[in-house]
Amino acid sequence: MKNAVELQTRAEQLAREIFRLEAALKQLKDELKAIVEQSGPVTVDGRTWAFYPAVDWQFTPQGLREFAEALALDGIDPWAVLDVSSTALKKIGVGEDVLSRYAEKKETLRFYAKAQR
Repeated sequence: MKNAVELQTRAEQLAREIFRLEAALKQLKDELKAIVEQSGPVTVDGRTWAFYPAVDWQFTPQGLREFAEALALDGIDPWAVLDVSSTALKKIGVGEDVLSRYAEKKETLRFYAKAQR
């Protein structure tokens, strides 16, 4: 069994290797992206690298209101299916003290490297 110093050293080695691999992966993807932009999709081992559409719907406040009303008319509770994003909440500056009165906080752990300040 490794001691704390050995574990810390190994963790640092792993972290540095992950940084290196992620940088290399980004560089490779950027190069492949440029080739696909110029020459078209590339199929390798049954998987195709190409540009695929990503769809996102942007509602105006009026459009969202009308959509919610249409859902209600169809028998769907709009408040059961519509959501307020964390980005929108940050934009309006609502604090946890206010949010906790209306919503349940869901917190998950994400594993990533964060720059020190």
